[in-house]
Amino acid sequence: MSMYRIKINELNNGKKEYIPQASKFKVFGKWTLRMGIVWENICKSYTDHYFLSSSMTHIYQKEEDALQIIENYKKQIVNENGEKIKSVKYKQIN
Repeated sequence: MSMYRIKINELNNGKKEYIPQASKFKVFGKWTLRMGIVWENICKSYTDHYFLSSSMTHIYQKEEDALQIIENYKKQIVNENGEKIKSVKYKQIN
């Protein structure tokens, strides 16, 4: 289950910046494995495809715009999950 949030940066001049983020579960450690939540930024490519990145950031001036990006990302995930293989069957040919 994914979690989503909007990171709000308040600037010295009083303006705010909004960054949409999604959580990912990561496994850490070499000898002792631990699982934790990592927040990554939702970024939009030039082809209107959304991806998660920890190094890139898309900043929005309105909270509504950041919320719309999260909703669009959720729809993309649902569409991608619908296209995954559910089961495989084989038909024997004699």
